Amino acid sequence: MHAFCCYLCLSSVVLLTAIASSKSVLLARGLLEHESIQQAILEDFFQVVPVSDACKATATELSFEHTPPSSLSNFNPENLRHEKDLFLVEMFYPSEENTNQTWRLRLGTGGNVYSFYGKYGEAIPPQFPSHAPFMDEVWQNVAVDHSQHNPSLGRKYFVHQAGAYFNGQELKKPFYSPTLAVKCTPEQCMVASYGTQAHIPTTFVSSTLFFTRYVNCGQGVLEITSMIYNHEKHSQRPRHYLDHFNIPWGGVRTSTLPDMLMTDPKDPTLLTHLAPLPRFGAALQLADTGGYTIFATPARKDESFEMPFIVEEQEEEDGVVQDGVFGNSTVDNSAYNCNLNVASFVTNTDAVACIDDATSVCVTNTKKKKKKKKKSHLKLIVAESNACKETASQVMMLPLTSTIVFPKGHHQSPLLFINARTGHSIEVDSIEHWNQDGIFFRTAATVKEINSAFAAGDEIIVEKHDRLGLAYVHGKYENSLLKYGVAGNSARDYTVFAVIVKDIVSPGEMLYKRQYVITGTVGDIKSKSSSFSHEVNQGKHTGEEVTSMLSRPLYFFTTDFACFGLSMDYDSFSCQSDAKLACLGSTMPTETLNSMLFVVECGDKHYVGHDAYHFSPKKIADEIIRLYACDSMPDITPKFTLLGFVEEDGCKRLEGATYDSSFCSSTKPSSIEDEL
Repeated sequence: MHAFCCYLCLSSVVLLTAIASSKSVLLARGLLEHESIQQAILEDFFQVVPVSDACKATATELSFEHTPPSSLSNFNPENLRHEKDLFLVEMFYPSEENTNQTWRLRLGTGGNVYSFYGKYGEAIPPQFPSHAPFMDEVWQNVAVDHSQHNPSLGRKYFVHQAGAYFNGQELKKPFYSPTLAVKCTPEQCMVASYGTQAHIPTTFVSSTLFFTRYVNCGQGVLEITSMIYNHEKHSQRPRHYLDHFNIPWGGVRTSTLPDMLMTDPKDPTLLTHLAPLPRFGAALQLADTGGYTIFATPARKDESFEMPFIVEEQEEEDGVVQDGVFGNSTVDNSAYNCNLNVASFVTNTDAVACIDDATSVCVTNTKKKKKKKKKSHLKLIVAESNACKETASQVMMLPLTSTIVFPKGHHQSPLLFINARTGHSIEVDSIEHWNQDGIFFRTAATVKEINSAFAAGDEIIVEKHDRLGLAYVHGKYENSLLKYGVAGNSARDYTVFAVIVKDIVSPGEMLYKRQYVITGTVGDIKSKSSSFSHEVNQGKHTGEEVTSMLSRPLYFFTTDFACFGLSMDYDSFSCQSDAKLACLGSTMPTETLNSMLFVVECGDKHYVGHDAYHFSPKKIADEIIRLYACDSMPDITPKFTLLGFVEEDGCKRLEGATYDSSFCSSTKPSSIEDEL
């Protein structure tokens, strides 16, 4: 895009001088207008899946300025040199309340995550394969058309959100999927990108647009909404019928998060450690899970938790312990009266054992007794089933069989309560009282979860709990499955985790999914994941439904068709003087305005139209299609901007014009509702 291209057409020196003096102001206004149009396109697409009411949007720290990633991410140096070429934006959530919930992510030009750093370290694999620098072992969406996919003939049809595999013969540097539109606020980032055929050289074009929104919900929860739009009016045929999707194709760095914890569909709070990890290829229906899967740091074997000691006073005589436990006596004491009040139980040297009736026995000694103190660890035995209750905010009380009062607590570190019988566990933040008519503790677990985990007679084993993890909250949809396992050799350090969605998305249709990534301690993310699994939203819109959605009009203005601007206001007063309406567009495809309009740039060349491949080298006998190349410009990579949707060839007169972001400077309607 070349700002102020049209001003150079003006002949008035006075006017040129005036323009020059206000250039910075106009440029700022023009960039604001361009940004607002991109925001409008993204907002209107994401009306399909609103942010969940359960997600309380929370500010992050944003940066569009590239800096090298932390050395602690330890990415493969050979591939790290390409990282600056794919960097789009960084979002950082420095949780002040709980550092376990802090995260930092980086998005590539395709809108996909290629770095996710938590307190546990870097979650994304180290990018070992030289042919796939930050374009395979990342979190991204993938689309396949099996009607054209034929690996046996070397015709692989995989559209990647991240980019194309790095083929040294075809490419001098990696080609990452191009950004079409981006808008970020402190709370969220929205990105639209053009999907790229992953296997090159290829004879396939791409009809796939990826839309991705990241919203920080706070407390370690990240909402990720993905939309895959199969554009009907792309410039080249045949039509594409997408029928296999990864939403996402993802995974974790095995050395960072080696433990995979599966969930149960009947009890989502029950975690099963999958050991050993299988090789990649293992599969499980989403319906056979609890709606989420956790990857965790190793359980710490080197730190055991020592339960508090309790001291019981006992009395003994000649090695016989008399500690207030009353039992039967063989002494004939029919001639004696007996007071069975334990509080008045005294020691004397001439009393004898006596019995008052057939069931109660009182024991005294004929010899002097000695008191002995017995020291032992407190045992936690649950007294009653379903007896847990909440006594204050997140403070629970669970009755115990022991009657020994131990009012002290534990506040130094989080703990894990484990059922010795079943292995079920809950995370505990602190202990208020070890035993005061029951154990009082703080936890994020609910009363229902605690009562489900522990029954009468169960012993609670206490362990230190600083185990960290990351959860994929994917839901339990019938037409979806998980595919997972360790990929390649140990150098790849990669545990694959892919959510496969089976559906057919015909031209003009859109597939969507809202899901979550949660980071923190295992107990915390287990509780949150179980709740947020109900917020997962997956579905499809037909072409008719897509074109019936609310959209906002776009107006293309020009003076001489040498350059043009774009406004969301019908009146041309906000544009350059003498500007005239050239054509109409829309933020969303409609029944008539349904062809994407791109600006494609190769160096100083520019094109406005429907053909994203306009500057690609012309097909030769091999029929190879090269989105990633500019014809006769081997060192130049094309850039793309989406200007909305127009009638096919409705803006053809602008094909050779230059898009000037400062040509118009109108104020956009703040929302679709305002436009209506």
